[in-house]
Amino acid sequence: MLWKKKAAFDDVAPSSSSAVRLGLSAAAGYKRLVILPNDPISQDFCNKIDSLAKDASDNGADDRTYEQVADVLQKVVEHFGKSQQKAIEKSIEATYDSLREVLHSLDGAVNSGDALERVTEQSSQRMTRLQEAQTFEDVINGLKEEVRVLSSAIQEHKESSRNIRKVCTAQIDDLRSKLRVAERSVRTDHLTKLSNRSAFDYMLATAINRTALGEEFHLAILDLNDFKGVNDTHGHLAGDAALTLFAQRLNETFGVFGGNGTQLARLGGDEFAVVFKGNRLQLEAKLERVNSVLEKKPLQFKSAVIKLCASYGIVEIRPNLTPEAAFHEADVRMYDCKQAQKAA
Repeated sequence: MLWKKKAAFDDVAPSSSSAVRLGLSAAAGYKRLVILPNDPISQDFCNKIDSLAKDASDNGADDRTYEQVADVLQKVVEHFGKSQQKAIEKSIEATYDSLREVLHSLDGAVNSGDALERVTEQSSQRMTRLQEAQTFEDVINGLKEEVRVLSSAIQEHKESSRNIRKVCTAQIDDLRSKLRVAERSVRTDHLTKLSNRSAFDYMLATAINRTALGEEFHLAILDLNDFKGVNDTHGHLAGDAALTLFAQRLNETFGVFGGNGTQLARLGGDEFAVVFKGNRLQLEAKLERVNSVLEKKPLQFKSAVIKLCASYGIVEIRPNLTPEAAFHEADVRMYDCKQAQKAA
């Protein structure tokens, strides 16, 4: 029996805090208990101790009452000890699982990650041994030490990660830059610096899709007149110069690389294309301006003056057209234009 006289309860007010002190003093010989704020297990324990304190301090309490209270108190303390032990063990496992997740998220930093892995493994072993601790005070002190060790290791990992991240970021930026250069190279005609046939196919398909949204596009296929004669008479270097000058005049007329949704491309040989955002009259006016400038400012190649002119065919880009059909229709009209100029 833990209490012999009712007076042992008379000096203790039946409040939660006093009841806890009473319960702890009455539990001499048991493991030291830790009462945590906002903890359901601790709160339940406090409520039961508070109820026992009220029973023991009741005016009608006698020795039999004290014995019953002592028996119940013993069971309450034992239950609290076991419950709290399980809660601490569960908390340790949850803490370790969380650390595992953190480590997994930092998996990219290989070297520093390996160091943190070792610290975490060692911490796991120590936390496992904490489950065998004799008192809750040992458990809590042990957890505090693990938090300190792991916080230090994670901080070191962060510093290493920052350095690794800087290096990786620089390498990624360099790769992105090289990728952009490579992509431009793959999609650019090396002689004229306009888009090539591969890029044109994408541009035309994109324009067809955009017409379905209400935007207006036209396609023009262009071909230099008598380009074979330029090559045969003045040589292929003159032919290259003619193609370069023609591309320059297109850029001057339509803006640098088209712009505003308009795209310029060299399809191969002396064949060019314009995917034009706007109406037919606007496109025709610009193409006539190109021919006008070519006539006024012919190609100067060595001692020769080479006049250039282009034939073209225009088709409205419509949502129901396939890229192949649009190209074929414009190409046929360009050929008809070339034949008409020859006949004239």
